[in-house]
Amino acid sequence: MTSDGNRNAPMVMLGVFLVVLGIILFGFQFWDVDLIGLGWPLFVIVPGLLFFAGMAVGGHRNGLSYLAVPGSVITSVGLLLAYQNFTGDWQSWSYAWGLVAPGAVGLGLLIAGTREGEPTVRRTGGWLLGLGLLFTLVGEWVFVRLIGIGGNGFGPVVESVVPAGLIVAGLFVIFSRGKRAE
Repeated sequence: MTSDGNRNAPMVMLGVFLVVLGIILFGFQFWDVDLIGLGWPLFVIVPGLLFFAGMAVGGHRNGLSYLAVPGSVITSVGLLLAYQNFTGDWQSWSYAWGLVAPGAVGLGLLIAGTREGEPTVRRTGGWLLGLGLLFTLVGEWVFVRLIGIGGNGFGPVVESVVPAGLIVAGLFVIFSRGKRAE
């Protein structure tokens, strides 16, 4: 009986999704919300979230946890587009791509590695996530602070965080290399 329940779970999730989407669309019509002008990034975010739903329905340790990788990438692109749509800061693409790749790829691997119980995948995901954040911070610093393009950026805090982060990362690489050689 449980196997029938597991087989029907994706269809139930799809049905619930369609009902909720229909209610939301009726709400937008009722309140006269310009869905395309305001919420078009939802057309990217929702498919990304569906990957996470598939991962959740699939359970642990059966390979479906890796749906978190495309789910993270697609959802992060949608969230970034939503931010840019609401703020008009389209120039942020010059540095925010690091949040998508390798950042969101790393987040997906981190989630999948944790759910699948694979420490190597989890560790790789953590490194890629950190690398994506570092690329984004350095890119923001270069494009906004140094070159003068790319919108408002993250603010004056980044002027201190990026150089300090680079120093810490450099020291970590130097000292962790020495311990591995021993």
